[in-house]
Amino acid sequence: MYASPNSGAVRHRIPSICIQSAGYFDATHFAQRCNISFKVASGLALIPQYFCWSERHRLGCRSQDTNKDFSDESSEETDATPRIQLWRCLMESEYHTLGNLSKSLHLSAAALRLHLEHVMKQAQGLKKKSLNWRERRHIPPDCDASSVRLKVFPSTCPSCDWEAKSAAKRIMGVKVCKRCGSRAMSPVLLSMVCKKIQHGPGNNS
Repeated sequence: MYASPNSGAVRHRIPSICIQSAGYFDATHFAQRCNISFKVASGLALIPQYFCWSERHRLGCRSQDTNKDFSDESSEETDATPRIQLWRCLMESEYHTLGNLSKSLHLSAAALRLHLEHVMKQAQGLKKKSLNWRERRHIPPDCDASSVRLKVFPSTCPSCDWEAKSAAKRIMGVKVCKRCGSRAMSPVLLSMVCKKIQHGPGNNS
């Protein structure tokens, strides 16, 4: 039976396991090492005290100050976190598949979806982020912050043009068409949309 995430044993065991780890691991490995459910591991994996993010720290990860707002990842030491790397990947080219992002960031499909959901929220509140925060994620300075959105294009059947819109809302692909039964469904595509700032005729900046 899995231990409860609120038990003292779990709270004290997980940080020590992370500190002793030789690198970060995905939620599946996390659950196995700590004897907790995958669902609990996926949630704890977003908390820096419980999860070693950076590949730069493969020789040993350190627990973070739990009072720090890690969502902003303001420290230089967190510059290579998977979430920042995800932003950079999304900004590098126009379209991405879940499989390519998962391989590039060495994340499980479940962990990647969690990060993508958070990136969506960050994109919606981009105007509140500092210039330094945006620069670390390779967001162009001439990008209109209010226009940045992560778009998810659903799996589509080439035979009947059916789109798996419901699955796309959960950032998931579909292998079989529900309308015609075709197995030639296209993969889910993700694109970070960003419009450039439009300057007026008299604005030379």
